[in-house]
Amino acid sequence: MKTKIGERESKAKIGSLKGLLKAYPGAAVLAALVLVGGISAGAISLADNSDEAVLDNDKVMEETVENKDDTEEKAETSVDNTEETKEEESKEAETKEEESEEAVEEEKETEEAPEKETTTEENSSEKENNSTENNNNTSTSNNTTTTTETQNNNTNNTESSAQTSTEANKQEAVKKEEEAKEENKKTEINTTEATTEEPKSLSAKAKKYKSEINKDIIGWINIPNTNVNYPVTHTSNNTYYMNYNIYKQWDSNGALVADYECNFNSGLPTNTIIYGHNWTNCVEPLADNNTRDVMFAQVHAFANADFAAKTPYIYFSTTQKDYKYQVFAAFYTHQNWTDYIYAYPDASKFSNVIKTAKKESLHDYNVNVTTSDKIISLSTCTRMKGSTDQYRFVVMGKLVD
Repeated sequence: MKTKIGERESKAKIGSLKGLLKAYPGAAVLAALVLVGGISAGAISLADNSDEAVLDNDKVMEETVENKDDTEEKAETSVDNTEETKEEESKEAETKEEESEEAVEEEKETEEAPEKETTTEENSSEKENNSTENNNNTSTSNNTTTTTETQNNNTNNTESSAQTSTEANKQEAVKKEEEAKEENKKTEINTTEATTEEPKSLSAKAKKYKSEINKDIIGWINIPNTNVNYPVTHTSNNTYYMNYNIYKQWDSNGALVADYECNFNSGLPTNTIIYGHNWTNCVEPLADNNTRDVMFAQVHAFANADFAAKTPYIYFSTTQKDYKYQVFAAFYTHQNWTDYIYAYPDASKFSNVIKTAKKESLHDYNVNVTTSDKIISLSTCTRMKGSTDQYRFVVMGKLVD
C-alpha cells in the first residue's frame, strides 16, 4: 500500500524528534534550558504540595517520557516504512525499466512481425496499468488469433487443393510427354526410294485357280520382298481353311482365308480381313526367306523398320480386278480386341480402329487414313508377347489408285 504524500509530511513534522535534533544542534541546548527551568518551577510549586502530589507529578512525568519514547519509536517506524516504500518503488521502477529494455530488444529481434510485437507490448502495458482492460485485450487477442488461424487453415486447405490439382496436372503432363516420347521413338518409314516391281495381273491367276482347283478361291495376295504369294479362300466360316489347304486336303499350314463377313460379289468390303498361320517367325520377326516360312510367316517381317521401309505396298486382287494398298500400320494386339475384324464397321468404330492402329503401330508411316477409305487387314499369330499370351500381329494398308 503506497503512503500518501500528505500523511508522510504530517508524520515527519510530528514525530521526527531525532531528525530535528540532528538537524539543529542548538535546539538541544535550548530544549534543555527550557526543561530545567520548567522542572525548577515545578519543584518550587510542588514544594508546597503534599507528598502525594509530588508522587502524582512524578507519575505524570514518567508517562510523559514514555509517551515521548513511544512517539519517537513510531516516528522511527514511520521513517523506516517510508524508506522501505521508497526502496520498493525504486525496485519497481528498475523492473519496469528492465522490462522495457527487454521489450525493445525483442522488438528488434522480431522486426519481421512488428504488428504481433506491438500487440504484445500494448497488452503488457495494459496489464501493468489495469488488469480488467488486460483481460479484455487478451480475449480480443485470442479471438483475433483464432480468426487468423482459421483463415490460415482455409488458406492451407486452398493451397493443398491447388497443390493437389497442380500435381494432377503435372502427372497428366508427364504422361502426355511420355506418350509423345513413345511416339517419337517410332521409326519414320520413308518409302520414296522404295523400288518394288509390281506383280503381273493377279486377278487372272485367281480366276484360273478358282475355275480349275477350288471354287472357294476368291482372290490372290502378293507382298513384295517376301514369299507371300498365295490364293485366298472364302467360305461361310473362318476355321475350315485353318486346317485344310486349297486342295481341301488336311494340312497344318492350312490356307489363307478371308473373313466370312467379307462380300466380294459387288466390289470390296470396307475392311478386307485375311487370316493366315505363322509357325516359324513367331519369336523372331525377321523374314529370312526360309522354305519353312509359309502362309503369313513372313508378314511378321513388317515389325522390322528396314523391311517396312522397303515394302510400302501390299497387292490383293479379286477374280475381277487388281488392287493396291499402302501400308499405314504394323502392330501387336491381344485377341480380345476384335474391333479390327469387322468387314463393314460403322463410322465411329471404323474411326476408332484407324486411330488405335496408328497409335499402336511400331513405325510412323505418315499415311493419312479416313473413314471414307477402304483398308486391308492381315492378321497372324505371334509369340513375341509370351508363349501363352494370345496376341496377334496385324498389318494394315489403305486402298490407293
